[in-house]
Amino acid sequence: MAGSARLRSFVARMKVSELQAARERLLDAYAALEAEASALPEAEAVRVLAHGLADLKVGERPAHPEVANLDVAAGSGDPALVARVRARLDRAIAQGRARADLLPVFGGLLGEWLEPDRARPSPSEEQIAALVEPWSRPPTTDASAWIRRLEARIAPDTLDAARARTADLTRAAMDSWPVLDLPPATSELLDEEGRADAAAATEMLPDGTQNPLARELRQALQLAWTRLATWTWPATPLVPTWTRNRYRLRPRTDLVTASLVEGVGRVVEDAVSSVSGTRRLTRLLRLRRLEELNAPPVILQNEQRMLDATVDVFGWLGPDDIGAPGTVERARAGLMAVEASTADYAYASSEIGQLFAGLRADLDLARAHDRPVWVLKTDLAAFYPSVSHALVTELLTWLGLDARLVAVVREVLAAPLPDGTRARRGLPLGLTLSRALESLILTLVVAEVRAAAPVRVLRLVDDLVIVADRAEDLSAAWASLRAVVAEGGLALNEDKTGAVCVGGERPPDAPAGGVRWGLLALGADGAWRVDEPAVDAFAALTSERVLAHASLLDRVACWRDQLRWLQTWLAPTADLGPDHLRAVGDAVARLERLGDGTPMAAMVRAEVERRFLGGTPGALPDAWLHWPLTAGGLGLPWAAADRVPLELARAEREQQSPAPPAPVHDPLSDPAWGAWYAHRLTPIAPLEPTSTPEQDDQVKRFVERGTRLGRPGAPLAPYWRWVLHTLGPDVLDAYGSFDFVATDLVPVQLIRGLG
Repeated sequence: MAGSARLRSFVARMKVSELQAARERLLDAYAALEAEASALPEAEAVRVLAHGLADLKVGERPAHPEVANLDVAAGSGDPALVARVRARLDRAIAQGRARADLLPVFGGLLGEWLEPDRARPSPSEEQIAALVEPWSRPPTTDASAWIRRLEARIAPDTLDAARARTADLTRAAMDSWPVLDLPPATSELLDEEGRADAAAATEMLPDGTQNPLARELRQALQLAWTRLATWTWPATPLVPTWTRNRYRLRPRTDLVTASLVEGVGRVVEDAVSSVSGTRRLTRLLRLRRLEELNAPPVILQNEQRMLDATVDVFGWLGPDDIGAPGTVERARAGLMAVEASTADYAYASSEIGQLFAGLRADLDLARAHDRPVWVLKTDLAAFYPSVSHALVTELLTWLGLDARLVAVVREVLAAPLPDGTRARRGLPLGLTLSRALESLILTLVVAEVRAAAPVRVLRLVDDLVIVADRAEDLSAAWASLRAVVAEGGLALNEDKTGAVCVGGERPPDAPAGGVRWGLLALGADGAWRVDEPAVDAFAALTSERVLAHASLLDRVACWRDQLRWLQTWLAPTADLGPDHLRAVGDAVARLERLGDGTPMAAMVRAEVERRFLGGTPGALPDAWLHWPLTAGGLGLPWAAADRVPLELARAEREQQSPAPPAPVHDPLSDPAWGAWYAHRLTPIAPLEPTSTPEQDDQVKRFVERGTRLGRPGAPLAPYWRWVLHTLGPDVLDAYGSFDFVATDLVPVQLIRGLG
């Protein structure tokens, strides 16, 4: 629904008030029907009840569409049939009362969520000042030390090729009229007006015709692109935004600004990735795969041309020999290509799972061959807020990017801060540009580490894991890492830095702390385990955060986000041993208990009864707590529907897992060990529910209801199918239908992002 927030709020409030008023009308109607029927013969009572229920409406829709065409039964003269139909009608009334009792609950939940002044956690002035401080530090560090280091080891022809490539790409982009993509209305970059504008500027109108506003806006953006040299940030400052475990600064801006800034980011991303080695690795992997599949020569030639257009200027990738197909070497090359899937801190569990599974496979591979392995984990302290703008712009200039583009990048980075000043350091969170610059800087850092010693380095944003086969290699890599980070004006996070040796001794110059990554910790035996203190600290933070929200829907949404982060960093889809998923379940159970030990579901139920049911116990089934919000439920995540299917799938996987092959001299190029290694990297896919005609019909009815609410009729994810099949019968038993809240009274556009 496009339009202003005020207009959308008016529509929602009217629907919510009707939800709350409909209960009394329905309860009065049920009482009147029962009173009338009680004085009539059974057959006539059936007729009166059937017709009366069929005439009841909630909003514009029948309240009892399941009750129709019972006149024959009423007039059949069969007392047994009449009695059975009467029992059905009585059941329909009981279910109708349950639905009516839910209306003020659902309306109340939405009503308190609509209150603009509802209590929500917000950063204090001290927290905001602490956020702003690193962004305001003088950018004393430039790229001169890094440039001297790079020029000392990069072949001149490689550097010339990289500069020519970036110059051509960025000059063409700045001279052209690119088609700029509009951020979707759900984009975190957009403020309230920006989201309304994005919704109004969709490509297609509801009647299937092209939206003229979208076409004219794109033309205007192309004109604005030609004036980028005079573009400046609007006055809207970066906004303190909570992201799982802390506040961070990110833009919230209008549609035009977001479109232009993202366009700049994509140009920089294209140029940087073509010379930093990351795109070269992707192209190499793709080309080798096409060769293995005996692709037609024209396809191979085209892929080779695209590979030739890339450069590994820093030496991040090293030789183009990425190993033969089906070997451990090839699989490790694939792990180097793993990157976070978004330009934000919201990582995908599949990527984290891949990296954890790869580390465990490396450790098990070394142990099977009675060889030690050294692992060092660290990250950069406050990386995003600390990056010097002088470092960035000098590095981009040295790489040959068009000077006009570099000037625009400098302006984008100098974003307004909450204290009224402009940023002198820092990469604004959520921008494609920030993601591209992060990749550039960290790829350079990793390349320096790999140039110092033959180690493997896994990276996810600013998290770095170094794996070495010799103690002296770990020492050399660690020394190089510290030096290059310091030269860039950055710092390592000592609290998140540590090293272990599996099967040997830790070098005396290696960091002393243990290896902890996210919510997992690596033991000296090579096993990943849940980091219990970290989980407990996160659970305490989650409880405090959840209870600071006044609205129950805000509490549920907050807890859902926290649960998603917990599950992501526990890597449940990675093959980390037979006890891993049990430990994950225990950690989730700790998150489900709030500070005083009350389970999240119990707190919500008690608050619903206190706020909307006069303090009396309600008849709300447990299934309603976990039912989707846009289908009339509360939308509280049901952790069992995530955990149990994974446990079942892992049990099946354990029976099919191949035994380790016999040790060989060179396991990295051995096909048997390659197959074993690849199996360990394959993520655990949750077991899907069995498909039966009855279950498929249930899914179909549920999806059809969703399409009436404006959702695309996409297949349900396994999680929602398990919820539907397990809890759906309870919903039908309590309410008689999946349509237990009238769809025309649900403010769908308002709540779609909450469910």
